[in-house]
Amino acid sequence: MPKYEALLEAVKKAKYHVDRARYRLRDLALVSILIYTGCRIGEVLELRLEDINFKK
Repeated sequence: MPKYEALLEAVKKAKYHVDRARYRLRDLALVSILIYTGCRIGEVLELRLEDINFKK
């Protein structure tokens, strides 16, 4: 399991590439969800806005 700092650095690197239009913001959001929740790719791809409680 990677350390938190390594994961944070990976997200920062991905944001750098988003800012330079190499990746889309959607890609950064997907990577962030995968890293910070531990969800599998299939679980994240099935998520809908109704599934997320933004109030918590």
